[in-house]
Amino acid sequence: VVSSVNEWGADQTRILLLTDEAVHRVKYNFSTDEVVKWHTDSHDCIVRLEYGSFKASSESLTSFLCRRQIDDQQGFRLFTQAPTSRNGQGTSLESFREYRALLAEAEPWKEEVFMHEFVAAMQAIKILYQTKFEIKLTKMIKEIPGGVLALLHNANRRRQHGGT
Repeated sequence: VVSSVNEWGADQTRILLLTDEAVHRVKYNFSTDEVVKWHTDSHDCIVRLEYGSFKASSESLTSFLCRRQIDDQQGFRLFTQAPTSRNGQGTSLESFREYRALLAEAEPWKEEVFMHEFVAAMQAIKILYQTKFEIKLTKMIKEIPGGVLALLHNANRRRQHGGT
């Protein structure tokens, strides 16, 4: 069970299941004991795994305000590439999902242990199944979207730097 960070910077409780063919992210309702949503990324779709400490973005107003909290976090980002069309033809889009140890705020030491265990498992998959994704230790820049003013500020900064 992990904390999966969505595109809005919110932590979501998910089950991360690693198999010999894919990484599965499962939204599970523990109250009703049922799977709500399931997403699978085959090992062939994985482009890279980046792991390490987070660093608050100096270009994001909200991230700047949360700098101390962000700079204490560790985790990893799983980058995948998926076709843009339904039939699998055409260009591919690269995206990532960010993960941290569940409830790491209460016990920060869990983040580093969780991160290293997952990276070791991915390194084993890379060797055993001869996959081509990259695994690298890096300082990950983190931007947290915030209120309306912060969203406008962050969007303007991305536009100025050629981002989308």
